[in-house]
Amino acid sequence: MANSINWIHISDLHFGQNRQAKFWPNFREQLKLDIAKVAGKIGPIDLVFFTGDIVQSGKKKEYDLVEEQLCQIHSSIIELGNEPKWAFVPGNHDLERPGDSSSIVLASKLWENEENYQNAFWSNPNHDLRKAVEKSLKNYQAWLSVTKLPLVCDKKGMLPGDFSAVYQTDFAKIGIIGLNSTFLQLGGGDYKGKLAVSAAQLTECCEPDPAIWTQGNEINVLLTHQPESWLCPSASGEFQSDITIPDRFVNHLCGHLHEPLTESIRRGGGSERTFHQTASLFGLEKIGDSSTIDRIHGYTMGQWEFVDGKLNEALFPRRLTRKQDGSMILGADSTYTLNEQEAVSRSGLQSRQLRKDFSQGSSSQSGELTGDFSTSSFSENLRPKTQIEASSTLSQISRFRVVASNNHFAIRSEERESARENIKNKRYSWIVADWGMGTHEFLTTVFSEGDSDDVSISNSHRDVFLLLCEEAESTEEILEQIRKQFGLTISEFVSNISPLKNPYIILDRISPTIVLGSDIDRLQVLLESLLDYVPHLTIAVVSRTQPISEPTAVKLRPLDIPDTRQYLEFAPNFEKDLLKPEIVEKIFEASDGLPAHLDRILSRISVASLDAVLDEETNASYLVGGRVSDGIHKGLLQTMEIAKKRDAETGSNCMLLLGVLSVLSYGETIERLKHFWRTRNIYPSDAKILQELSLIETISLVRNSPVVKNVASLEGVGILAPKLLRVPKQVRDALIINTSAEDMDDIIYNGVEFFFGSAWRTGGKIKLKKVPPEFRNYIHGPGNEFAILQSVIGRVVRINDGNGLAKVLRLALHYCNVLKAQDRNKDLWVTTTRLLHVLGDAGVDNEVAELHRLAGRASRLIGKLGQAIDHFRLFFENSNELDEEKAGYAKIELAISLRAQGEGDEANELIDSVLAAAKPGSQLESSALSEKTESIVNVESKVAEWQRLEKKARSKKWENLADDIALSMQMAETQELKRLKYLDRVLKGGCKGWNRHRAVVEKSLIPSAVLSYKDWIDLVSAYSFCHNQRLSLLDKCHKGLWMNFEKRGDIEGLYRLFRHSSFLWRIRGDHALELEYFEKLKQAETGGLCLGECRGRLVIEITYFSRRAKVLLKKVLSR
Repeated sequence: MANSINWIHISDLHFGQNRQAKFWPNFREQLKLDIAKVAGKIGPIDLVFFTGDIVQSGKKKEYDLVEEQLCQIHSSIIELGNEPKWAFVPGNHDLERPGDSSSIVLASKLWENEENYQNAFWSNPNHDLRKAVEKSLKNYQAWLSVTKLPLVCDKKGMLPGDFSAVYQTDFAKIGIIGLNSTFLQLGGGDYKGKLAVSAAQLTECCEPDPAIWTQGNEINVLLTHQPESWLCPSASGEFQSDITIPDRFVNHLCGHLHEPLTESIRRGGGSERTFHQTASLFGLEKIGDSSTIDRIHGYTMGQWEFVDGKLNEALFPRRLTRKQDGSMILGADSTYTLNEQEAVSRSGLQSRQLRKDFSQGSSSQSGELTGDFSTSSFSENLRPKTQIEASSTLSQISRFRVVASNNHFAIRSEERESARENIKNKRYSWIVADWGMGTHEFLTTVFSEGDSDDVSISNSHRDVFLLLCEEAESTEEILEQIRKQFGLTISEFVSNISPLKNPYIILDRISPTIVLGSDIDRLQVLLESLLDYVPHLTIAVVSRTQPISEPTAVKLRPLDIPDTRQYLEFAPNFEKDLLKPEIVEKIFEASDGLPAHLDRILSRISVASLDAVLDEETNASYLVGGRVSDGIHKGLLQTMEIAKKRDAETGSNCMLLLGVLSVLSYGETIERLKHFWRTRNIYPSDAKILQELSLIETISLVRNSPVVKNVASLEGVGILAPKLLRVPKQVRDALIINTSAEDMDDIIYNGVEFFFGSAWRTGGKIKLKKVPPEFRNYIHGPGNEFAILQSVIGRVVRINDGNGLAKVLRLALHYCNVLKAQDRNKDLWVTTTRLLHVLGDAGVDNEVAELHRLAGRASRLIGKLGQAIDHFRLFFENSNELDEEKAGYAKIELAISLRAQGEGDEANELIDSVLAAAKPGSQLESSALSEKTESIVNVESKVAEWQRLEKKARSKKWENLADDIALSMQMAETQELKRLKYLDRVLKGGCKGWNRHRAVVEKSLIPSAVLSYKDWIDLVSAYSFCHNQRLSLLDKCHKGLWMNFEKRGDIEGLYRLFRHSSFLWRIRGDHALELEYFEKLKQAETGGLCLGECRGRLVIEITYFSRRAKVLLKKVLSR
C-alpha cells in the first residue's frame, strides 16, 4: 500500500517457560503463516511492537534462546516483501527479581504512600531503587545491544527500556515512545494499582519538549507493558494529564493481562484516548493464583493509512482457538465485532498534514497497458523521469530483500550458471519451481556478484522489485497486480524504473492458468515490451509449470542426498552430528530434499530432538486442522483443481492415482497400480495428465539401480525402461491435508490388501505380493509395503484399536522376516526402528521384543554396534515367552557386537550361558563354540578349532554356519593361496546372499586371484546390493571392481563405477576417497584407455564426471 504503515503488535511470549518448548515450534509456524495471510491483505510489514515479557525470568540463557526464535519470525516477515524495524519495552518477566525478602522490593511496594521516596527516585540517578532496576534489567539491556533484529533508531530515556524513536517514510513520520511501566514490579504477588509511570520518563525521552517532539510527527504511538489500570492512583492521574493528553497518541499498545481488549475512551466531551491490549503471544495455558483463568494466545496486526491529511486505522486481532476435532487454529478473533476484512476499523482520525500528498497524479490511467503491449503504449503521455524523481516515487515500494546464507551458494551451481547465462543472452530467465524449493534464496544467489556468500552486501544496493502474481489469471490481471502492490500504473512504474542503473523485476508464482493456456503469448509480449522500454532491466519469471515456449527455463528440483549434506554442512546453525550418513539420509527422507523443509528441520532441532522433528515432517503435522497451510504454493492448488476438472470432463482417474501415489511415498509403476483398486481402473493416460501438470515425477528405474556393467545390453533401457511414478513431497502434503480421513483410510486399507492379501484380517495366511522379475533389480529402500505398514500402525495406535494392532503387527513381522531372508539389512534396520518408534508404548510385548531382535540383527550387520547391543537387550527385557533357541542365537549376536566394541569378558559370559543351555551336538552349540573361538589368542589353535567346527558343520549340512567359519578363517590367514582355498570353498558351495557377497569381494581383492565369469557376475551383484543397503563392504567391493576393470581395460566400467561410488562418498563426506578415484580415472584416460564408441552410452556418467571435476579441482587447488 503506497500510503500506509503496516505493523504487528505482540506481547507476553514468556520464552523459557516450563512445558513451553514442546508446543512452541508448532505455534511459531502457525504464527508465520498467519502473519503472511494478513499481510496478503494489507501488504508487507513495516514495524513490530513487542510490549514486554519477552522471556520468563530475565535470565541470559533465555534471551540467547529467544533471539534465535525471533530472528526466525523476522526472516519469515522479510519474505513478505520488506524488512521491518522492531521496538521493545520490558515486562515484569524480563527482569531478574532480587527476591521477595529484599529490602528494595519491600521499599518499592510502599511507593504510593511515600512522596519523598518518589521524588528522590526520579531526581537521583544513583538512588538504590534506580540501581536495583538497572541491575534487574541488565540481561535485557545486554540482549538489546547485540540482537540481530533491526531496531528503530532510538534515544534512550531515564529508565532501562524507556526510549523514543521516529520511523520515517517519504509520506509520514511515526513517533514511537516506549516507557518502562514495570520497574516497581520487582517481587511476586499482585501489583495491580501499585505501579507507576511518570511524565519525567516521557520528558527525558523527548527532551527538551515532548509536546514539540510529538507534534513534529504525523502520528505517535505509546508502548508500555502494563495497561493504565495497573498504575497507582497518583501515577494514573499523571498518565492522563501529562502523558496521554488528547490527540497526542493514535494508540497506546500494551499487554500483561493476556486478554485482548481495545477501548476508546472519551471523557467530558474531549477527544478519544485509545488503548489496545493484545493477547499473550504464547504463555502459560492458565493464569492467576487459582490457575483457572484461561490464557488467550494471539497477537494483533494493524495498519495506519494516510489519506488527505486524515488517518484510517485498522486492527486485525488474531487468536488461537480450539476446533471440535481438537486442533488449535490461529486466525481472526471472533470475540471482536469485525468487518468483512476481519478488522476493527477507525477512520478520519487526526494526523498532521502529510508533507507529501501521494494522491497527486497517483491514479492517472492514460498510460495503462491494455490490449497490444507495445513499447509505444508505455511512453504515451509520459515524460522521462530524472533519477531523483524516480527514486522519490519508488521509495514507497519495498524492495526484494532475501539474504541467502552460505548453504544456498553450496548448492545448485549449474542451475545458477544457467540462469545467469539466460540473463546474459536475453536479459530474463524463466525459473520453474514448486513451493519449498528455496526459489527466493536461489534468485538472490543468481543476482549476487559472483559466488560471494556475503550476499547481504552484494545485493544491498540493487533495485529488485517482487510482484506476486498467483492471484492473476491473465496477463491483464498481472498489470492490475502492479497497481495494487506498487501503487502505480504499469506506465508509471516502468517510467520510474527506467532511470535506475540495474533494476530487476521478479514476476513470482505465475498462475498455471496463464502458463498452460493461450495467454502465455501475451505474457511473452509483455516481457519483450518491458525489456525494450527499460534498457537495463533484468526479469526473472517464476512458475511451477514450464511453458513450451521456454526450452531454456531453469528447473529447480529437490536436492539429492549429497546436496542435502552440503546444505546441512554450510547451514548457519550447523551441527557436526548432522553429517553422519544415516542422519543425512533420515533428514533427506523426511524433507524430500526441499530447502524449506530442511530449514524448518534445522530451526526446530534447537528446541526438540531430531526424531521428534522428523516425526513432524514425515507426518506433515505442521499442516493443521485438515486445512491448507498458507505456506503451500497457491499455484499448486490451482493445478490440482485443473486435474479435478479433467476428471469431471473426461472420466479420467487423475486424482485417484494422485491419492494412491501420495500414500505410496516410495513411488510405484503404472503396471502395478493398474490392479490397486478392485472396482476402479488406473491407466497410463491418467499418469500422463499428472505428468503434464507437474504433479508427479517419472523416474526411469534403470537410474535407481547402481548397475556398473554395460547396461546397453540390458532390456528395457531408456524410453522402454519401467517408469517409477512418484509424487513430490509438497504435492503429497497438499493432497493429504485436503483428503478426508475416510478417503485416506480407504487408500491405506486397499494398500494393505494389495501388498499382503486379504486373509490377514481374519488371521489367515499372509501372502506378500511378489515383485515382478523385471523390477527386482530396481528395489531400493524399504518400499511401499513399509509405507503402508507405517500408515496403518499409526492409525490403529491413534484410535487405540488393540485388536487391529495385533493383526497389523503380525503383518509387520512377516514383512520384516522377508527383508531378513533377502539380506536387506539396511531396509530391515529402517523398517524395524521406525515401526518401534511409531508404536511407542502401544505395542504387544512379544511382538515388540521380536522387532527389537530383528533391529539388533540388522544394526549389527550394517555396523551400528551400539544400537545392536541396545536392541538385543531390549529384546530380552520385553520377551514374555522366550524361545530358548531364538534366545541363544540372540545372545550369540549380542556377544559378537560386544566383542567388536571391546567388551570381550561380557561376550564370553554370554557364550558360556548359551553353551550351558544348548543341546549337545546342536547347531546352536556349534555356533556358540565358533564365536568363542574368537577369544583364542594363538592363531594356529584358533584356526584348528575352526577347522574342526567347519568340518562338523559341513557334515551336518549347516552350510551357513560352515561358510561363516570359512570366512573367519580366511580373515585370519595371511597366505593368498590359503585364503583363496577358503573363499572358493564358500563360493563353490552354492551359498547365496550375504556370505556370497563377502566371499566374492574378498576374492576380488587378492591380486593373484582369477575371477571366473560367475565370480564377476557375483561381484557386480554384490556392488549393487552394498550400494542399495549402504553397507561398509561397499568400499572393498568398489576397490575390487576397480582393480578388475583396470585389468580388463574397461574404461566404461570405471566411469559407471566412479559415478555410483562418488554418490555415497559425498553422502559420507569422504572427499579424500572421491578425489583419489577421480584422479585415477583421469590417469586411466591419459594412460591409453579411450572412451571411443562407448562415449554415446556414457552421457550421464561423463556429464557427472565433468560436474564433479569443477568441484574437486577446486579442492585440489585449495590443498
